[in-house]
Amino acid sequence: MRVVVTGAAGALGAAVVDTFAKAGWDVKGFTRQDADLLDAEATSAAFKGCGPLDALVCCAGGYSEAQVHELDPAEFRRLFDLNVMTAFNAIRAALPFMKGKGAIVTVSSQAAAAGESGLAAYTASKAALIRLTETVGAENPGVRCNAILPGMIDTPQNRADMPGADTSGWTPPAKIAGVILFLCTDDTVRGASIPV
Repeated sequence: MRVVVTGAAGALGAAVVDTFAKAGWDVKGFTRQDADLLDAEATSAAFKGCGPLDALVCCAGGYSEAQVHELDPAEFRRLFDLNVMTAFNAIRAALPFMKGKGAIVTVSSQAAAAGESGLAAYTASKAALIRLTETVGAENPGVRCNAILPGMIDTPQNRADMPGADTSGWTPPAKIAGVILFLCTDDTVRGASIPV
């Protein structure tokens, strides 16, 4: 079984790579150095070196905060590039190598469920990612397409950014990676947006 994981240098991406490798999968982790996921041609070229694929996990993404009246339009576009275009380019490049079967999992956010003050670019882009995932599933009925919606992920960066926060409800990356592995191995779940 072969999987490509984008955003492999991040805390969640690295956990996904490790979880799949321990489960015996052939894993190719893409970092920014491996493929510019904002460049469709570069992304397609990177996927050509991977061969047949059984799964794609889109972990690449970004986050920022600003209220709408203070939000730079360039930052709004940047979040859509990081959270939607990277997944779009990866999915578009991966589908020919999946031969109409397998699994795609994208990483959205629980914040996508409703607008939240200060998170216009983030919530809008993560909501768009869910709709993209659903559309890909509708167009490719043999491919199980699901989005996961993590809450706060327990990473060293998040702890550094929020000192003193109550971390009891934060989810370790390895637990989220386990859910992603399940979605890529179980053949019954499709078209779901799953809070984790």
